[in-house]
Amino acid sequence: MSLPYRLGSRSLFVRTHEDSIEPKRVVFLSTEGTKTEVHYFNFVEKYREQLKIDPTVHIEILKRYDTNSDPENVLELLEEYVQFRENKMFEKEIDSLSLKNYSTEFIRTYLESPSSLSPKECNKFQAVLQEEQIDLLYLDFLSKYHGEDDAFGIVIDRDCGSHSIEQMNPDMPYT
Repeated sequence: MSLPYRLGSRSLFVRTHEDSIEPKRVVFLSTEGTKTEVHYFNFVEKYREQLKIDPTVHIEILKRYDTNSDPENVLELLEEYVQFRENKMFEKEIDSLSLKNYSTEFIRTYLESPSSLSPKECNKFQAVLQEEQIDLLYLDFLSKYHGEDDAFGIVIDRDCGSHSIEQMNPDMPYT
């Protein structure tokens, strides 16, 4: 199995603040939309204090690089993340990751000690990652972060005439 290239960060985990709070629980959501739903949950995060949401609880919308937003694909993205997380796929597959002649040693250095690389090398490698639509830092984070109380869910809105009831049932074959 190859790395889940669809997974990428939006993200709460790209934190530069020294005073940021380590999350105790993360709610990982796979959403149908890439704009409206993300906006809704960013709003919740922005006003978390007024909404009396514990500062150690965070909402993470799983980003996808594709445009497949039907219910089956939304569920598959969440399942892809859960499998990635449970099987510790990142460590197993980083050795097989070939990115335009970048060695495994270079990739590990980029992840573990980026300051030992020149800014030019980092920028060039980041351009390759962007071209390949791989959010390597986020995948590295996901491979290491495992909160005991994390929660997982999907968010699908069903407008009149959009998805049939049959499509919303995960036990039914999707057509």
